[in-house]
Amino acid sequence: MKKIGLYLIIVVLIIQALMLFACTPSKGESNATANPDSGNADEYRNSVPDPKLLKMTLPGSESYSTQTLGQMAALYDETVDCTRDVNENVLWMLSIIDEIISYDPTSCTGNVCEWGPWISNGLSPIENLFIANKTGENSFQYTLNWRSKDSAPDDPYVVVWQGFVNSATSTQRRGVGQFTIDFTTAQTLDPTIDTTGVITVPYDTLNDGRQIQVSYDQVYDKSEDMPGPIDAEYFYHNHADNTGKFILTWVGDIHWKEYHGTQYPAAEHNGIETRWMSDGQGRSDMLVIGGDLTSIPVGDSFISQIKFSECWDSGFGRTYYSELVVLQDGSEYLSNDSEGYESSCVFQAEFPEVK
Repeated sequence: MKKIGLYLIIVVLIIQALMLFACTPSKGESNATANPDSGNADEYRNSVPDPKLLKMTLPGSESYSTQTLGQMAALYDETVDCTRDVNENVLWMLSIIDEIISYDPTSCTGNVCEWGPWISNGLSPIENLFIANKTGENSFQYTLNWRSKDSAPDDPYVVVWQGFVNSATSTQRRGVGQFTIDFTTAQTLDPTIDTTGVITVPYDTLNDGRQIQVSYDQVYDKSEDMPGPIDAEYFYHNHADNTGKFILTWVGDIHWKEYHGTQYPAAEHNGIETRWMSDGQGRSDMLVIGGDLTSIPVGDSFISQIKFSECWDSGFGRTYYSELVVLQDGSEYLSNDSEGYESSCVFQAEFPEVK
């Protein structure tokens, strides 16, 4: 492999474009009278996924990243930022539900318990109704339903969050399930919500730690500088021994924030995989293919893909970094920005599958 300086290669600034901000309402009150005969509500309440168990976390503290050997590893820091941003979206409505079910249910009849109507605070335009339906011995389905707080008593609700779970009998609020958040429908009732699109979250908090997947389907935040709706896939597994893996793949224009499509308008296919040990040591491998890369000449050929790799120690200091450019003719070039030795890494290279 040859070493060259590649000033045309823009180090990827990608995770920030996925930040979608939402605020959780403050504690409110139901405007319905609690059912005094709701003693069996605990089995419904305890089956609802615990927001704390669905929060994606990585070892280490919050820090600003640099690109100097021995300093905070940049791809590690980007992974931390990404999980923080995704948490805000995944946990937003779940935190509303968590607050609602902290009260006694309004009614429990047969296999159904209901909480609401419930209004979070005087400034909220939304009236909430949470319904939990027991479908089997340890199986439940749920919906969070919204309508305008000025609605008539017989006006219909719309579903903004729905899910199902096979829950644990021995451990409260753990299970294997899935839920879906419909931001587009939610925005029609609450115009202060900036996000549209749908997020689907399969999860497993019963087996070998916590495993969470997140699918973004045409998610867009009008408050962010974004070229358009985003499709993305996240995978997070924090094992029982505190080792873990995080994978993100998406299609998006990595040059958007710099050029807004005027110079490099095509969308690239991107993926990043981060793995860590229980003491914090880890590695990230990132792959960018297609898009505007294919029009960047290097010698007699053009770029096909770029591979970024970074390793860090238990203090999250960078021990190794490389930028490998693969050309369409099959030749490879290692950027002069590469530093350190791959022998310092606790993992071998493992790039995510990018479609």
